[in-house]
Amino acid sequence: MKNSKYFTVNYFSILVLLSLSILLVLCFNYFSVSNILLKIYKWHLVQPESVQGGLELIILFIIMILLIMSKASNRGKSFIILLLALIYLKLHQVLIPTITVFLYFEVILAFGRYILSRNKNYDFNEAGFRQHFDAFLVGISSWCLIALIFSGLSMGSFSDLRLLTFVIGIFCLFNLKGNLFFIDILKKFNNARKIEKFGFSYLLILILTQLAKSNTAIDYDSAWYGLRPELVLIGENSFFDNLGLTMFVHYYSKLYEFILIPISNLGDYSFILNSTTFMLLFLFTIIYSFFISLKVGSREAILMTCAIGSIPAITNMGSSAKTDIFFTVLFLLVAYYLWNWINSKNNVYFIFAIIGTLLCLHSKVTSFLYIPLLYSGLILIVFIYKYSVKDIFAIQRKELIELNFYMKLLVTTFIVFIGFCYRTYSLTGYPFYPFLGKVWNIIGFQVKYPFLENPQNILLTNTYSLKEVIQKWYNVWFNPGDYPLHVSVWPGNLTLFLFILFLILLIFKPKIAALHSKLLIFCIPLLLSRIYLVTITENGGDGNYYIPTMVLLSIGFVYAIFKIVNPKIKMFILVCILMFIPFQSTIMFVTHFSWSWGTSAFSYDLTKTDFETNSSKEIKFNIEGMKEINEYIKNNKEIVNCLGDGVEQTLNQLSCRFENIANLGSRYGNHNIVDNAENFIEYLNWANVRYLILPYENTGYAEHNGSQRVINIIKEIQTVKKIEDGRYYLLDLKNVDLDLVTRELANSQ
Repeated sequence: MKNSKYFTVNYFSILVLLSLSILLVLCFNYFSVSNILLKIYKWHLVQPESVQGGLELIILFIIMILLIMSKASNRGKSFIILLLALIYLKLHQVLIPTITVFLYFEVILAFGRYILSRNKNYDFNEAGFRQHFDAFLVGISSWCLIALIFSGLSMGSFSDLRLLTFVIGIFCLFNLKGNLFFIDILKKFNNARKIEKFGFSYLLILILTQLAKSNTAIDYDSAWYGLRPELVLIGENSFFDNLGLTMFVHYYSKLYEFILIPISNLGDYSFILNSTTFMLLFLFTIIYSFFISLKVGSREAILMTCAIGSIPAITNMGSSAKTDIFFTVLFLLVAYYLWNWINSKNNVYFIFAIIGTLLCLHSKVTSFLYIPLLYSGLILIVFIYKYSVKDIFAIQRKELIELNFYMKLLVTTFIVFIGFCYRTYSLTGYPFYPFLGKVWNIIGFQVKYPFLENPQNILLTNTYSLKEVIQKWYNVWFNPGDYPLHVSVWPGNLTLFLFILFLILLIFKPKIAALHSKLLIFCIPLLLSRIYLVTITENGGDGNYYIPTMVLLSIGFVYAIFKIVNPKIKMFILVCILMFIPFQSTIMFVTHFSWSWGTSAFSYDLTKTDFETNSSKEIKFNIEGMKEINEYIKNNKEIVNCLGDGVEQTLNQLSCRFENIANLGSRYGNHNIVDNAENFIEYLNWANVRYLILPYENTGYAEHNGSQRVINIIKEIQTVKKIEDGRYYLLDLKNVDLDLVTRELANSQ
């Protein structure tokens, strides 16, 4: 009777689990289609860029599948797939940027592997993919250290750092250690089973999609500060030069932009955007390796990487100059090293975690939230599982020499960390800006003009009733149409599905679930932060805020779920998870942070240039009515500062160092500058503003009375040269006496 009763209860539990899983999958994907695809992006779905671009990728994927199922040799299959990928990139005019970017990062990785080889005990064969993770951190730190020294010596221009990278590349070519990253990926593909090869092929499709999007999707933030380092990051000598810029996006963590200097300013945006796509590829590799380290199985690892990779917010940020994917790579590496350290007690992992942490803090603003939460999860594990700090930090004598080597790498990274702090300090007066303003003041730092001592909070928060909170939660996961910066970079609801599934298992099998929840305990602070941020932030926050938490939480939930259930149920759950892929992929394809869709309409012309950014910008300038203005600025041949207002995404692509008056008065800048006429004149003088570019119809800048009054006076000065265009006019301040403007202002009062 006991056995019969146990079987009945167990059978009932399994039936409930399977039924709920199917119901959740159907509901979650139904809402995705009805509330997002058919309601928000219905028009995007029928555009040639979506229809033709989508069919192109589907046909390419089918050809890959047929090749994998054929009896051709593995090398032959790999060669044909690679050839097809190269043809695809050429058709979409990104072949040269892609090859350049991949070669550049192979140099960084080779540099890191060479330095690691100085430790005779480092075994590249045993390390597997981890050698590339180690080399990534070491290569970045070492390259940055040399580049910072060059910059400090006023030899940090684009050509200087390109030459530096070329020399490093030649050196590594003759001292190559370990395997190239690209070669290891090919080997992994060749040795994989068929189902795994299907997964690798799908991930390649995701990568190709983002590479192709770099020619069609330019988001606002990328055009603002990510795609024009020659104007907003690098001066005549290096990135230590003061460029007369005010908004904090030019001063907070700039590690990623600095790393990309050698492949920036090459005449096309795709070089920078494809660098982020490389980071996306690297992220997929880390996710896959994390699953492998958790021993969930290679088949499950690749398929789950596909499921996570298809989430629109993750993959679509792979074709943006924003630092979200770069930060997620570093963040996940820190989590990967900490997790392996706490389980293996190998202190080398801990040192690499600290190296990753130092780099993380200069990669993105949200690192100041997520990194402390990650270490809080580590402390939680130590506390709950009663680890002895003495035991986990125990060092054998034979380990001392090896640890000394890694400690030198840590010191190198710390110097790089200080170097970036110094750059921010030398320009703003604070080691980090705009964070911890009051703290810096207490310590003794003083902010420099024209920055604020206590900048406004970056994350706007509000108080909501319980009903509003529940409504917001529903909207974020199922109906985000009213949240433009959520639906355009949608985090999906796969993580929520996994969370609910885990809770169901926790109810039915609490002891077994608790036994396999160690990784989830590590993630508890991140889970709570996700809930908290969605609750208090306006519109649930931007979708890209949550990319790091989505990835790590998804890994944690999958690991716990797969360890709890038996193999047959695991396969059923895996199928349920894979059902998200077609819906997430479709949303990913027709959406982007830039509100662009698809890739581009199909073309079989292989002769088109890969350098089309300038022609694309000319079209934009003509449409926005500022073509003559840009020609006037270009003819000057000198990089100067511009100030104005209007369609920022286009204005930011002018051939000058542009800042927006309305933004100066927002939480991104210093409102005191534009609200007071005397302050505005002082700012024009400090920033050495050469051109004022304004629309004929007053827009945001008209709200700031101080700047409006000064501009009205300048317009009346006869020595001011005025260039009139379709929708904008330019005021050349070259011959303007700002002291005269000050006197006129006093007289008008």
